[in-house]
Order: sequence, then C-alpha cells, then structure tokens
Amino acid sequence: MSFFVKSSTTSGTHDPVADALVSLSSNDPYTFVSAAVLRNSDIYAAINIIASDIASNPIMCDTAIFNTMINQTPNSQMDGYHFKYALAANLLLNGNSFAEILPNHTLKLIANNQLTVEQDNVSGALTYTYTPIGGNSRQIAPNNILHFKYFTKDGVSGISPLYARRIVKSSVTFYRRKLQTVSSSLRPYGVDYLNP
Repeated sequence: MSFFVKSSTTSGTHDPVADALVSLSSNDPYTFVSAAVLRNSDIYAAINIIASDIASNPIMCDTAIFNTMINQTPNSQMDGYHFKYALAANLLLNGNSFAEILPNHTLKLIANNQLTVEQDNVSGALTYTYTPIGGNSRQIAPNNILHFKYFTKDGVSGISPLYARRIVKSSVTFYRRKLQTVSSSLRPYGVDYLNP
C-alpha cells in the first residue's frame, strides 16, 4: 500500500530501516524515542510506508547541484532514496531530522542524539552543536544544516507524531483508572439484612 506512485526504482545495498534508525535518543522532552515503538507492527508499518513514499519521490530543487545532493547521491554511503528514507523515518520517530551540508557538495546524516539546537533569547539566532560519539563538539552554521521539523510550537524543535500517542495512552489509562474507582465504589462489598 502506498500513498504516492513510485516514479522510479532505486538501487542500494543498505537496509533503509537500519539506516533510518541512526538515533533513537534525544534530550528533547517532546520527542518519543523508544526503540520499543517499532515492535508495534502498526507503527512500524505506518513509518515504513510514509518514509518509503517520501523517499521514492524527488524533492524539487532550484539548481542541479542541490538536486544531485538530495535526490541522487547525497554522499558516498547512501543513494538518494535511502538518504530521504532515513530523514523521513527520523522525522517521524523523533520530530526532527538533520543533515549537514558539507563543502564538497555532499550531505551527512546526523543522528538526533549528536546534535543540539539552541535559540538565543535576545537575537533569536539558532546554534547547532554537533557532538559525535567519542569526538569533540563543534558548531555548525545554520546555513550549513538541513533541519526538518515535523510539528513545531516554537519553530526551533519538532515534535514527533508519536508523542500524541503517548498523551492519548496516558489519557486512556487515567480514564480507565477513574472508571475502576467509580465502579468499585458503586459495588456493594457486604449485604445488610434488615429484620422486619
């Protein structure tokens, strides 16, 4: 089942799901990042379908170099399909996905747990700090990063659609407990006999 019609076939040796799950952790409290969520076959199927459909369609670009960078060969490890799949899957799972624009006209997918985004309270300027595992932190200029946000309240960080699932689940749990409390209070625990 697809939402879009696939325009062309893609090649690649990477497993798109493994590529997409570069990171399932974040310091963002609005992000649902549990790896256990992919054990739910409905969520896995939905993420797979949406990410596949996004990845199989070209992103419209103004210049040929940007078209090549994102749709065809973003870097030496991934083709355009798998790169867009990874971006879309991270976006759906975490609410954000990141790619660094490198000087050699390639794109590097950045794991969500390796990048922090901060906004200056006065100027509103964004600061992207990249901390690779086992490496030194460095700042990436905002014009050298692609930052995709799924849903945002502040324009700075995205919120995963799976966060809504967490809210709904906790609401349902609350109402079930409330219903149990009310129903147990209506249930008689003993029988009183009145002598006429």
